Amino acid sequence: MNEWREYILEEIAKVIDCEHKTAPLVEDSSFYSVRTSNISKGKIDYESCNRVSRDVYDEWTVRAVPKEGDIILAREAPIGEVGIIKKGYKVCLGQRTVLISVSSSDVNNKFLLYYLVNPTQKNSLIEMSAGSVVSHLNMKDIRAFVIKIPPLLEQKAIASVLSSLDDKIDLLHRQNKTLEQMAEALFRQWFVESVRSGESKGGEAKEVWDWKQLGEFIEVVRGLSYKGVGLSDSENGIPMHNLNSVFEGGGYKYDGIKFYSGEYKKQHNVSPGDLIVTNTEQGHEMRLIGFPAIIPKYYGDTGIFSQHIYKLQLKENYLSIPFLYYLLMTFDMREQIAGSTNGSTVNMLPKDGIEWARFRIPPKSKIDYFTEIVQPMLDKQEMNFESIKTLENLRDTLLPKLMNGEVRMEDVNITDFHRLNDTRDG
Repeated sequence: MNEWREYILEEIAKVIDCEHKTAPLVEDSSFYSVRTSNISKGKIDYESCNRVSRDVYDEWTVRAVPKEGDIILAREAPIGEVGIIKKGYKVCLGQRTVLISVSSSDVNNKFLLYYLVNPTQKNSLIEMSAGSVVSHLNMKDIRAFVIKIPPLLEQKAIASVLSSLDDKIDLLHRQNKTLEQMAEALFRQWFVESVRSGESKGGEAKEVWDWKQLGEFIEVVRGLSYKGVGLSDSENGIPMHNLNSVFEGGGYKYDGIKFYSGEYKKQHNVSPGDLIVTNTEQGHEMRLIGFPAIIPKYYGDTGIFSQHIYKLQLKENYLSIPFLYYLLMTFDMREQIAGSTNGSTVNMLPKDGIEWARFRIPPKSKIDYFTEIVQPMLDKQEMNFESIKTLENLRDTLLPKLMNGEVRMEDVNITDFHRLNDTRDG
């Protein structure tokens, strides 16, 4: 690393404090207010960003107009997270954020982004934070933050390798979102809009589907009531799917898995393809409770599920898991399930809140045809997620080695990332 040069951040970039107070939100605005909660691992989650009016955008960008390639740093909660502004987004910065705009021709902005993403540098920023009540980074310390940078060509090469991994990860995420939207649209067209269309014609539609209760087709099983002492690591425990294994709004959340080494019963087992539903939520916002997820293959053939989760077992071969999954996401089912919840601080969904929910039962042939089309989409999403995890592991292994000079670009075989992954402990 002899040719790596040392700088302080303000020598190579404009570092601008864009502290602002809250502003009224505009739902359909094209102006994004990026807050600390929207930034993670070098990326900005634009879908979770607040939108503001043009007047607020103009007011908040008087000191600096964030542009494509600029970096946003979180000064507080979570400290040290960074994200880069993508092309086509009009961004202003929310509270507790800092704009970093590369001003030196000797520095590649994407390399700087990955340099700050590196856990070593992030930890250094966290150690610099101060505050008696809430820890935060001071602007003086941010501007004086020391970085070490290789020659520009090597910066670009490093950034290109890491960007290629992130681009592939983003592509797979977009594919999964498209597949999910296609399946949802198909379900809505076949089983929701067609029914409403028939009702609007006074029952003159070709098919009039009977009302049924879910409990006629499923058995609702409660999960394991476990103790914290039974929690373990992945080597000594069995995967335990829990409340944090389901996204708000539905879908499986891979990062929420726990592992358990205590006792459990056979009824607490789940297998890939099983459907689980959350039955608990703090508060009453209805963002999580009653939403479904399908157990993936990623964690092996056998797992268990916690008491904050129900498993829905099909009683007979009429409904299918894909049909049931999308049925539970519909507005009518959500209304019924939400109306069955109870509790003051912790909201609970009793078993009969699912069992008593009513729906129009379509012909089995139509359910089977829907399943035949949608199951390959679900399988493809799962394959994509496994690829995403592999790529993320490779990127997270490679990034610190490149940034610390442990691996040089001339040593990197772009087509053989697995070799680098094997050196993780070496």
